[in-house]
Amino acid sequence: MTQKLKVVVCGTKFGHIYLSAFMLENIPFELAGILAKNSDRSKQYARDFNVPLFFSVEELPNDIDIACVVVRSTIVGGDGTKLAMQLMERGIHIIQEHPVYYDEIVQCVRKARTKGVRYQLNTHHVNAAPVRTFTDYINKAREKNEIRFIDAIAGVQTVCSLLDIIGHVLGGFQPFEFTLPLKPGKNILGLCKCEIFPFQCIQGAIAGVPITLKIQNYYDPDDPDNHAAILHRICVVMNSGNITLLNTNGPIVWSDEFFISTDHSNCVHFHEIAECMCANKRPTAVSFSEHFSPSISDVISGLWPEAVLAELLKMKQSIEKGQSERQMQYYIDLCQIWRAVMLGVGNPRLLPMGNPIPPYPDPMDYRQKIILNED
Repeated sequence: MTQKLKVVVCGTKFGHIYLSAFMLENIPFELAGILAKNSDRSKQYARDFNVPLFFSVEELPNDIDIACVVVRSTIVGGDGTKLAMQLMERGIHIIQEHPVYYDEIVQCVRKARTKGVRYQLNTHHVNAAPVRTFTDYINKAREKNEIRFIDAIAGVQTVCSLLDIIGHVLGGFQPFEFTLPLKPGKNILGLCKCEIFPFQCIQGAIAGVPITLKIQNYYDPDDPDNHAAILHRICVVMNSGNITLLNTNGPIVWSDEFFISTDHSNCVHFHEIAECMCANKRPTAVSFSEHFSPSISDVISGLWPEAVLAELLKMKQSIEKGQSERQMQYYIDLCQIWRAVMLGVGNPRLLPMGNPIPPYPDPMDYRQKIILNED
């Protein structure tokens, strides 16, 4: 029987999701402990999983294979990168939750090379099943299609993961360049009766492909992880049509390029021309979803733990087969392009928003009435 890789999870806030991955069945990993502060939550989680709770890197046993560093990095006021460096010094492979400063990712990659360990930067959402379907379709489509341009939207909290998804679509980032964002004047803000325009828009090129980025560059200071109006939305336009990830957890919709044949050279009569104009019987749009996109409950209990497992499996493969220099450079390029985008749009603004209200009309009820053709 193959011995399971021993994993320690560092941090128990978003680390909750990482810990949830160890509740999945038949995984080749063993949760060997939690490294966290002496909080009531951390102590309770250690009891719940029946694992040791460690308070420092020095306390860890020598048989730990992987550490998941789910502690905020310097960019968001935490010590995550410092912790990752200490763990690599112990010879432990690292999965670090994003975002990470460009300078710090360079240091982490250098440390991993020096210590002969694997280092992975995890933007999390790129491993979610709907996103993997989205990128897989595009990678297959690129065998016979050319990507013409990309239109993308994200909240400020998810810009790095948005760029990672785009990097998986394009196979990298270089070369890239961006314009400065459009700035609506006071007159427009006055007409809209708003302090902050909803999205900042920049244009540019990534890997030579034209792109428009729209970023919700503000957050609620009392609830900074919530309130992204659109977590991720990406439309990739090809010479056969376009495919859109409408939101992070789906649905995914392929749309035909609007085209009506104008070649009526062999047509004379009205009905013949009508047949030529109606020759394309392909649906104008195809959803890749069988039914509804998952609920937040489904995301937290299913999609996100499975995404963590996908990242752990990448690490397992990297440990067994080696990590390419190209992959390490990819992480550096990702943080470099994220820095360029965020420097361009500037520091996010603070805007108290409060909790969202329930949708009206209820979308589920409205959909059912449409299906049943009710008034």
